[in-house]
Amino acid sequence: MFLGLLLASTVPITEGANILFFIGNGGASHRIAMTPFANGLAEEGHSITVLTAEKPDGNDTKINYYLPKEVVRHFTEMRNSGAFPDFYGMRSKGLMIATWLVVPSFGITVCEKLYEDPEYIAWLKSNKFDLVIVDGLFNECGYGIAHLHNAKIIVFSVSSVLPWGIEPFGIPDESSSITDMMFHFPSQMNFFQRLVTAVMPIIWQMYREYLYLPRLNRITKEGLGLDDFPSFAELERNVSLSLVNTHVAQEFPRSLPPNIVPVGGISWVEKRKPLPKKMDDFINRGKEGFVYISFGSLLDFTTFPDEIQQRFINALLKFPNIQFIWKLPKTPDNLPKNFYVDKWLPQQDILLHPKIRAFITHSGLGGVNEAIFSSVPLICFPVFAEQDYNANLVEQKEFGIKMEIVDLTENELENAILKILGDNKYTENMKKITKQFQDRPLPALQSGLWWTNFVLRQESTEYIRPSSVNQSWWVKRQIDVWIFLFILLISINVVTIYVIYKIFKRCFMVSSGVKVIKGGKSNKGTKTKLN
Repeated sequence: MFLGLLLASTVPITEGANILFFIGNGGASHRIAMTPFANGLAEEGHSITVLTAEKPDGNDTKINYYLPKEVVRHFTEMRNSGAFPDFYGMRSKGLMIATWLVVPSFGITVCEKLYEDPEYIAWLKSNKFDLVIVDGLFNECGYGIAHLHNAKIIVFSVSSVLPWGIEPFGIPDESSSITDMMFHFPSQMNFFQRLVTAVMPIIWQMYREYLYLPRLNRITKEGLGLDDFPSFAELERNVSLSLVNTHVAQEFPRSLPPNIVPVGGISWVEKRKPLPKKMDDFINRGKEGFVYISFGSLLDFTTFPDEIQQRFINALLKFPNIQFIWKLPKTPDNLPKNFYVDKWLPQQDILLHPKIRAFITHSGLGGVNEAIFSSVPLICFPVFAEQDYNANLVEQKEFGIKMEIVDLTENELENAILKILGDNKYTENMKKITKQFQDRPLPALQSGLWWTNFVLRQESTEYIRPSSVNQSWWVKRQIDVWIFLFILLISINVVTIYVIYKIFKRCFMVSSGVKVIKGGKSNKGTKTKLN
């Protein structure tokens, strides 16, 4: 009771505002990550609307959901027609970089579908928002809504610092020590890896500034029938704040400017519910605890190749004394009684159960953070996006094991399970990370609420925005200064060498008896024989 009053007192009261969460391009995992944050704002008296392509199950009276018909229809048709990207297939073909290049096209398509829909335009013009919270995964179409309503913008990254956010938000270049999320190099990078890491933010900036953002600009202007509209690059430079779902205990230490606020674990809900009786009875029947398995909301394990599925299951069958709780859309055939399968599971409640031994995951950051909160060691099978980056950090900090799903063998998974259950270092390291993760001035949710109210209270947040947001990438990195110094150094060396050459030449002439006369000519002196 006292703790609740203390936390409440740390969040200054702000007059209720109309806040829009723009998650046009983002799956269920993005919406789930933001829902506790949206609920927290609603409990403070703000009016919350979430624009998304899919409404969650249940009746959430605190939040108004707006599902644009054309966007919903588009994603439904993609799933039904099989046009949705096969991320496992792309990984098996070595096309992991291509998965990153697909996502911007989703952002463009969402924007096109929105402004092709007269119902959406009418909805947009009939509402008034004070703040637009934009999902950081290529949802910049929401910038146009903010400008139309003269609203402030917060960008929310459900992942860590995204590579395309480094330049527009004034984040310092630390490419010599922090690996690029796309290529997920080891922490100790060689020269070539540092080179790639150094140029990737610049490539993203050029792509977005000259191709992606102007395309969104044209779509918005044409959709609203406006002749005059500021560039989206300009709107982005005026973003009030960026929230990132990460924490230094789980990630690399970063030099974040004051307009970037880490809120790792913001999706964690403090109020826990008991597990359903059927599930709890299943867990208690186990002799050696249980392992939880989930590949997230977007990946479907049952669509993986049959051979991989069978190897995976065969490895699990070698642990008859372990109970397995598995999130799957359908139950595989001939599973024994120590398997509990359901298409939806209360993940946070499961991870907090005292009998849990490990979590087999696809390495989405939401699940990793929830495992950290619960001190549950991980076995990671990354498939796409930043999941390799997350899994590398898990393995580097030794609170889990990273594996490859594409060429998985039974023995590999069996050995990983034996290792995670038998080697106490993973549990101990996870407990250490948990302690670091939770030791902060405010819980992540309270921090997110405070900073959101801060943005609403302030007339402008320009004073916390680094001036580098208005600099070109070469000025920010002082490339012109280094080039000048290089040229200056070369010039000094050339002049020095020239002077030394002239001095030596003169000395040589003098020592050789060559007399230098005016006009650059010389006469060799006549030797006189002394008597």
